[in-house]
Amino acid sequence: MKLKEIYLENQVRRYSSINKIKKENIKLDIDPIKKIKNNWIILLAMFVIIIAMLLLNFNLSYFIVSIGLIFTLVIVFIFGNKSTLLCDKNTLNVKQGFQNINIPYNRLKNVYIGKVSGVLFFLPAMTYNIIIRYEDNFSFLRELEFSLFCADTKEVNDFINNFLIEEKVEERYVRYEKRKIFRRLLSTLITVILAVGLLIYFLPKCGINLLP
Repeated sequence: MKLKEIYLENQVRRYSSINKIKKENIKLDIDPIKKIKNNWIILLAMFVIIIAMLLLNFNLSYFIVSIGLIFTLVIVFIFGNKSTLLCDKNTLNVKQGFQNINIPYNRLKNVYIGKVSGVLFFLPAMTYNIIIRYEDNFSFLRELEFSLFCADTKEVNDFINNFLIEEKVEERYVRYEKRKIFRRLLSTLITVILAVGLLIYFLPKCGINLLP
């Protein structure tokens, strides 16, 4: 099953409250290292192409800085996308980086998959995120969002369907989603501008001129 199919089958979860969970110890492990291992040939080819581009107009300083930037981006990608979500008896436990967040089920409101337009490796892309919506101590809605780019689709399907939902639309969630649209559009615009700026800056360093 593909992420798109899971997303389409579970759209109703966006506006419906969680009732209870089916089972304990159901885990979703989002592992970038496993993703890299499964696609190492493609990534190696991309790395060779980048090295070749840098050698077209070789400059030792730019070469070292570019290689350092590539490895920094890889480390940030691994660290930023490594997450574990686990359902125990009383709470949903979320671990990302140095953060450990425990959300009691009585404060957990939604667990659903969202579709996001953005930029992936400086290219426009459509990605799917798992979104944990909960209520804080002051009764405000909060969200935790994790990219599913490095997740196993079977684990995603098992995890999302472990939450039983009430069969009604909560108007509070509908209003919350509408407010998110503007923030999402603004964030996407800023990301695209930054990506284009980086391309315009670095491509000439590699001997590629976009302008005649």
